[in-house]
Amino acid sequence: MKHNTESISESIFTHFPSRDTISHSRNDSHGNQTTLIINIVKKRILAHRNQLQCGAATVGIGTSLVITVYLFLTQLAEYGWQ
Repeated sequence: MKHNTESISESIFTHFPSRDTISHSRNDSHGNQTTLIINIVKKRILAHRNQLQCGAATVGIGTSLVITVYLFLTQLAEYGWQ
C-alpha cells in the first residue's frame, strides 16, 4: 500500500490568524483586539470585492426599476389608460 507522507501546505490556512496573533491578542489590550478584528474584516471585504460590487449594482438597478414601476402605476391610477 502506498503511503502519502506529504505535510499539509501552510497556504491552505492563510485565512486563519496565526498562533502568534492569537496568543498575542489574548495578552494585549482591547485596542489591539479591535485592530485585529478591523484587519480581518478588511481582508474579507477585499476578498469579496467583486461580489460586493455586483451586489451594489444589482440593488441600484432593482431600486430604479421599482421606482419606475411605482411611478407608472401611480400615473395610471390617477389618469387611467387613454
